Amino acid sequence: MVGKLLRTVQGLRGSIRVRLLALVILVVLPAGALVAFSGIRERQNDEANVRNNASQLVQVVAGQYLKTREGAEQLITGVAQLDQLKDSGQCNDMLRQMAHGFSQYHNIHIADPQGQVICSSAYPDVPPTTIGDRPYFLDALATRSFAEGPYQIGRVTGRPSIGYAFPIIDDDGTILGAVATSLDLAWMNQLLSSVKVPAGATVLFLDRFGTVLAQYPDSGWVGQSMRNSKLFQDLPKNSQQTFTADGPDGKGRLFGSTRLSAEAGGGSFVVGLPASMAYATANFDMKRNLILLGAVSIFALITAWYFGDMLFFHDIRRLVLTSRRLAAGDLTARSGIAPKEDEVGVLVHAFDEMADSLSERQRLQDEHVRLSRELQSKKEREQLAQQLHDDVAQFFFGISLVCNDATVLEDDSEGLRQRLRKVRELAATGAGQTRQAIKYLSGDAPALSVVDALNSLTQPKPFGGPQVVVKLDATVDDLSEARKELIYSAAREAIYNAVKHSDATRVEIKLAEKRKNLVLSVTDNGQGNASAIRDAVRLKRGYGLRTLRDKTVQAGGSMMIRDNNAGVSLTIRLPLETT
Repeated sequence: MVGKLLRTVQGLRGSIRVRLLALVILVVLPAGALVAFSGIRERQNDEANVRNNASQLVQVVAGQYLKTREGAEQLITGVAQLDQLKDSGQCNDMLRQMAHGFSQYHNIHIADPQGQVICSSAYPDVPPTTIGDRPYFLDALATRSFAEGPYQIGRVTGRPSIGYAFPIIDDDGTILGAVATSLDLAWMNQLLSSVKVPAGATVLFLDRFGTVLAQYPDSGWVGQSMRNSKLFQDLPKNSQQTFTADGPDGKGRLFGSTRLSAEAGGGSFVVGLPASMAYATANFDMKRNLILLGAVSIFALITAWYFGDMLFFHDIRRLVLTSRRLAAGDLTARSGIAPKEDEVGVLVHAFDEMADSLSERQRLQDEHVRLSRELQSKKEREQLAQQLHDDVAQFFFGISLVCNDATVLEDDSEGLRQRLRKVRELAATGAGQTRQAIKYLSGDAPALSVVDALNSLTQPKPFGGPQVVVKLDATVDDLSEARKELIYSAAREAIYNAVKHSDATRVEIKLAEKRKNLVLSVTDNGQGNASAIRDAVRLKRGYGLRTLRDKTVQAGGSMMIRDNNAGVSLTIRLPLETT
């Protein structure tokens, strides 16, 4: 199963259809990259906008608090200047009346230098208490100025608050006590909730020690310390900043923060917006664009898969089937596709032209085989004719000579018997030569060297004939079989002509090397006429010499017949063979 799957995958990998789909994917990829890049840029822009919004929100919240703090400072500073403070009865009534207009403050009271409350807007509802240990009271006396304290639980109200104090100093600089009040942190939460912040946003007010003074929405963190949290450690030391961190709920947020000056208490306001909100629009847009791109890509792939078959895969399949028929030997196979101007049409046209060329080449090859067979048959017939001419015909010629002699005898029984014996010998020898010719044509005859073949011509003939002398002045051991046969045939044909036409009594055969040529010369002492012989060859009346001339020319040589002082000379020049 796995092997079949792997073969299928490997087959698809080389498929033109899969390559077309890969091309579509390659075209779509840049668009996908552009969508992703645009989404990233949009996320960056949205993040910058969210950071800017967070920065603006934290400035609004901090501004609201500073106004409240400034109001507290103006309130207790003004109280410290009043003369009614010397009369405790008037003091309590006055502070009680003033407290009705400032609901954000728990209690307005005056303490002596030891911190004992001597006048309060809460009298007579609450007993006297002391603030001598409160940091804001001690700082006010020490600095002789307005002071702010850290997170505290009010001793009178029992509620979270921030204390403020301002020293009371007489004309000679003596500290007579301090006016103090405390900001209700529940009211501070209401203040934070009044600021329009996006859904899911978190607003924190931390003192300089990292204690949560106020939170919106309230999730129970007021009064808890965040001193060791990454959020508090990432807060700017003395400036405004935006950053990314985990909020008190452990979720990642983008924060805008601002730290108050030391004179304003050194606290920090932090507005945190959910990271999901920061990227919500960008994520939605990128998801939408990717879905649209995916839909377009799927449509393009489906179109390429199905319509590609209609447009050109159909022609390609027909071309493949035609090529398989052609490979199987059917040279009549053609695509049958109408000519087109596109690339597939050009390919189909080239294929059909190739098929036509193969068909024509096969036709020419078949014609060549036919002609070769005819030529081979012609060569075999000519060879047979040459053998019959050179061997058998000579013996029949000898028989005819003996029979002619027998016709002139006058009642010479012994002479007739001798001539009949001669006829029988000639017939037997002719039969043997015929059998040799048949063996030669069938390839069964043993190969002879040129020396042996030429020397065999010197043997006496049954019907008589001239004396044959062979002279060799050439290296003939490395001659090809065709060259050996040509030399032997030329010498034998010359001897036959000397006997038949010249009445020669001597024939001399010479084989020598001259100027890179192998020269065979056969000279007789008969009465032949070289001019008549040449005319016979030219007019194609002499079969043996005509065939010999054709073979010589095919071997790249030349043949010359001329008269000499006492007969006819046949000379054949052949170029030396190169190994």
